[in-house]
Amino acid sequence: MYFINKIENKNPNLKNDLRLSIYIVIYFVLIALNGSLKHIFKINESQSSFLSIMIGAVILFFILLGIRIVLKRNSKIILFSSLFIFTLLYVISFIFADIYSFPLKPLINKSLIPTFLWYIPLGVLVFSINNKEILYKILLKSSYFISAIVFIVFIQIFVGNSEEIKNYNMFFSYTLLLPTLIHITEFVRTKKKYLLFLSLFEILEILIYGARGPLLWIIIFSFFVIFINKNKIKKTFLVAITVFAIFIFINTDSFLLYLTKQLDYYDINSRTITLLTSNDITLLSSRDLIWNSSISLILEKPILGYGLGNEFYAISNDMNMGRDEIVSPHNGILQLALNFGILSGVILSVLIIISFFIIRKINNVFHRNLLLIFFFAFILPSITVGDGLLTKPGAAVYFYLFLNYIFQKNKYQNEIKLQKKIIHN
Repeated sequence: MYFINKIENKNPNLKNDLRLSIYIVIYFVLIALNGSLKHIFKINESQSSFLSIMIGAVILFFILLGIRIVLKRNSKIILFSSLFIFTLLYVISFIFADIYSFPLKPLINKSLIPTFLWYIPLGVLVFSINNKEILYKILLKSSYFISAIVFIVFIQIFVGNSEEIKNYNMFFSYTLLLPTLIHITEFVRTKKKYLLFLSLFEILEILIYGARGPLLWIIIFSFFVIFINKNKIKKTFLVAITVFAIFIFINTDSFLLYLTKQLDYYDINSRTITLLTSNDITLLSSRDLIWNSSISLILEKPILGYGLGNEFYAISNDMNMGRDEIVSPHNGILQLALNFGILSGVILSVLIIISFFIIRKINNVFHRNLLLIFFFAFILPSITVGDGLLTKPGAAVYFYLFLNYIFQKNKYQNEIKLQKKIIHN
């Protein structure tokens, strides 16, 4: 609270950065709350839709408040440019849909609405924030609340009677991924021990009740964050972590067996532990069938693709699904190739990968940490086993944060050149 009060006593620009940060974070908090309430109270379909609409309306209200601030800043150019580019892309998609006789409903519901309602607005709000420390610290504060909300869902598997509750939960693990990455980052930055214990507990929650993907991203993220901050971390801590990792690796079977026995007492089936102990951890959950379908569709339209949003029906139709049964590509790289053709898809994918290697060069620790967190929480999952690089707000946060860095860097370089020119003259 001291940090927030300190900002409120300063200039209006910092106050607006604080407001924008709060509006952005509200999206992630309310999305976590929406999903958690549905699981905790086992809300039926009609009530679930009503709850989603109400929460969506609240989010939209705060986004509009943020847009008012954006329109008073230079970043309004990014807003109008984004609206123009995506409008053009969707006009092309509608033309393709007409040519291929695709229904418009999947395109509109799965792609167009999320893009204009959440993706562009949240991305632009992020771009408009000048002081990234404010956004980072507001996100950190909200991460405790998100973790607490999701913990209630976790507790239910021990006290609930529903068989559905006791099976693994995709929403749970990917919602908990964001706060876990934030807490690991903040632990490395501040060395506060409670953050280490909180992170380890969140990892255990995901292992018991979540999916495999988030665990993999957390492991890779942890090593990467420790590596880029190795000069700031005590050698004793690095040695302790290495010894602990080796111990866990050697005793993996014993640990998993013990954990399985404890979970059996509560009739809880951990999908991740089951896959680990049965040597099926690389099981693709039928994603390979979707990927094969996507590849065959890409080869049919290799030059221009199907347009942004048309890939959902294209895959569903290719796999002989029902008209209302929509399948997503489950791979961001394949999705980009489906959207824009092979060449454009490859170029965009390479640019995304290059952006990751540039992150390490960013001097502003808060800007760098935000990019790392959102890359591992949203971009990496979307590229590998998910999708929605151009529709999911979490991905928008990453791309617009990175775009902001590029703009700031160019602005700084231009100022340096101008100063040198003045000195020489």
